[in-house]
Amino acid sequence: MINHEHKFIFLHIPKCAGTSIGYTLNTILGIGDPRQFDDEYGGFKVHHDILTKEMLEEYFVFTFVRNPWSRLVSNYTYRKEIYTKFTFDEFARNMLRSFADGLGYPYIPSYIPMWEDREKSFWKEESHEGLDFIPKWDVLMNDYQKMIDYFSEFICIPSQLDFLRGKYSFGLDRLPYVDFFGKVENIQDDFDTICQRLGVSDKKVKIRNNSIDRVKPYWNYYDDDLREFVYKQFKEDIDHFDYKWR
Repeated sequence: MINHEHKFIFLHIPKCAGTSIGYTLNTILGIGDPRQFDDEYGGFKVHHDILTKEMLEEYFVFTFVRNPWSRLVSNYTYRKEIYTKFTFDEFARNMLRSFADGLGYPYIPSYIPMWEDREKSFWKEESHEGLDFIPKWDVLMNDYQKMIDYFSEFICIPSQLDFLRGKYSFGLDRLPYVDFFGKVENIQDDFDTICQRLGVSDKKVKIRNNSIDRVKPYWNYYDDDLREFVYKQFKEDIDHFDYKWR
């Protein structure tokens, strides 16, 4: 999210309350019609603003991060096609396979090798009910990097640090330019700090895309073995952002 008037950039990491933050900011700034939520802030594109180093150097850059164990539970419970078909353990140990099966796509075991043979069509040219926002596959199939970026980001596989470093998104490392890291666990206080920095009135963050009605506390989804498995997968995030198990 880029705002040239107030000169800020909000880097929206998936499954870190980004939609709630973006929507609340737009409400404060009077952007869009609050009755038409999807028109003001939403959709896949909010993760992929076109940025330059000059903008990152000049603007106030902030983001929100989240406890990786909790973020993984949020990723699991967000889509009915996933949490009704797979146990959390199955999902956590193989996210790519779970999303491919759950959303009805052919399973492909890894990112790069699956696209080395451009002549093979791994993706069916067919519509997917409820997923009309996905770009046409023929467009993606003709762009190797676009396919990698789109699919890996769509299922929220990248770690938070990988996302900020641009591993799956244009390759621009945004991490060195972040001026403020908010935490989902301290969302209102950190959002108030951001508003003060921007010189705008603060406002209670309205939580969007929340699955709390069906979600237990995140630690209830783990046994000791799975907890350690996820720690190893997201160790860099956990250590860098100073997260503890609970």
